[in-house]
Amino acid sequence: AVFYVFGGLGFVWGLLWIVITGKGIQRKPSTSGQESSRPKRAAGARASLQRFLTHPALWAAAVAKFGLNWIVYVFIAWLPSYYSATQGAAITTSAVLSALPWISMTLMLHMSALRADRMLVSGIDPTLVRKIMQSIGIGGGVVFLLLAPFATSPLLAVTFTCAATGFLAFCFSGADAAMLDMAVRYRGLVGGFANALGNFPGIIAIPLIGWSIDATGSYSAGFVCSAVVGLASLGMWLRYGTAKQIFE
Repeated sequence: AVFYVFGGLGFVWGLLWIVITGKGIQRKPSTSGQESSRPKRAAGARASLQRFLTHPALWAAAVAKFGLNWIVYVFIAWLPSYYSATQGAAITTSAVLSALPWISMTLMLHMSALRADRMLVSGIDPTLVRKIMQSIGIGGGVVFLLLAPFATSPLLAVTFTCAATGFLAFCFSGADAAMLDMAVRYRGLVGGFANALGNFPGIIAIPLIGWSIDATGSYSAGFVCSAVVGLASLGMWLRYGTAKQIFE
């Protein structure tokens, strides 16, 4: 029933998206000049693709997404069993507790985005803003991620995990937003590449953490591994990341 309900909602939402966004598209008749310029735009796209694949800022954004998603996927996959196995919560209680961190992230997404916008409006360099937000997100998330194994009660465990996901929300105004800053015409290409690489933790992290839990009988190793990956991705972003337009 869960699959059918949410699948149906997704289908309806997709139709609404097509209808609503389609109204905003202004279609203009083609002209001979526009037709003749198409080969030039295609050639420019090929040249930009080569630069795109070799530019360190794009790889930094992709690695930043990888590090963020590593922690997010671990939480999505393992929080319910963490609450149940480590904190002794019942299955129904664990399900409710597992929803709270994502409510925390949802609220903080808006607050962190407003903070980033205010910094940009005040004249702070966009690259600095994106790096500050990513640092707050990963830094704060890692601190509470590492505290989670030391929680001595379900309440404390929920507090730590909610704080971790709340901080991680800052990343969406960091490297995630910088993907749009880097390109105007190629935002889809930039976002597609970074998100494709950034979602590999869904393949790697979940079974790896499962193996560590089986091997050690604890979630600590998995949380520490996630923290290391997150900090490594932050280092890459701080070194090579930018919010300057590098693809025209």
